[in-house]
Amino acid sequence: MIGDMVLLWDKRRAPKGMHKKFDTLWKGPFKIQQAFENNSFKLAYEDGEVLPLTYNGQDLKLYQVIN
Repeated sequence: MIGDMVLLWDKRRAPKGMHKKFDTLWKGPFKIQQAFENNSFKLAYEDGEVLPLTYNGQDLKLYQVIN
């Protein structure tokens, strides 16, 4: 949904050897700025600056803050 906070999978660091055992492979959080019909999304930083590319929904997960 537009306005939700999400984390983005860092595909570039995902292959074996590109990261250490306990490194996080998720970037963010980002806010969903725009949603398209083909399961792609335009993301923005929390301050509102929009990222230049669109991202596939398979590479996103909902960001949840646990209190």
